[in-house]
Amino acid sequence: MTKTLSYVQEHGYDTAEDAEDRLAEIKELATYEAAIKFLKEKAGGGKLPALQTLKAEKEKLLVQKKITGEISLLP
Repeated sequence: MTKTLSYVQEHGYDTAEDAEDRLAEIKELATYEAAIKFLKEKAGGGKLPALQTLKAEKEKLLVQKKITGEISLLP
């Protein structure tokens, strides 16, 4: 218990909220890294698509979902 308290204080987690905020940041970073890995795999080693291209594809899929009730990842 003493080691945990010492670690928490050393790293500036003065409150439970501070620790929760840091945990949320770590989870967000992990999600981002997983998304980058997924996109790189789908790109086949090529360049990642531009953000505008990704947003356009998202909109297309959302419209398709509204119409058919499902999303197809096939072109």
